[in-house]
Amino acid sequence: MMNAEQIEAKVGQILRDVYDTISRGEFEPWMTTLHEPAGRWLLGMDMVDIREASEQFLATWKPDGERPIDRQEIDDLDIQVTAISPTIAYALCTIPDRRWCFVNGEMDRASTAETWVFVLTDAGWKLHSGQSAIFPIED
Repeated sequence: MMNAEQIEAKVGQILRDVYDTISRGEFEPWMTTLHEPAGRWLLGMDMVDIREASEQFLATWKPDGERPIDRQEIDDLDIQVTAISPTIAYALCTIPDRRWCFVNGEMDRASTAETWVFVLTDAGWKLHSGQSAIFPIED
């Protein structure tokens, strides 16, 4: 059984890997971290199913989607993980300047704060639910 430090390191590494692939415009690794069944995601002011919302983002941002993303630029990502129990971990991720760079040259900027709940399954640590607060940065 993993101790708290090992859990925190493992979940922290999973999140670093996910944000790294997202920054390159690769969203499939995000999808593989999702727990089945999916939990809820408080996305701004909307409560959504985390898997359904992720699938919608994936469809929208694909090369043939509505707003294809080339990459995200993520500055100063800070990840803090706390082991709640041997099977539950809570993570807080903040990004002061996050830029969504679209294929057409447009860019959206925001500061984001996200919290994620991970659970230990037979397949390893999986993202169960979360909350995202997005604060647009005006140019």
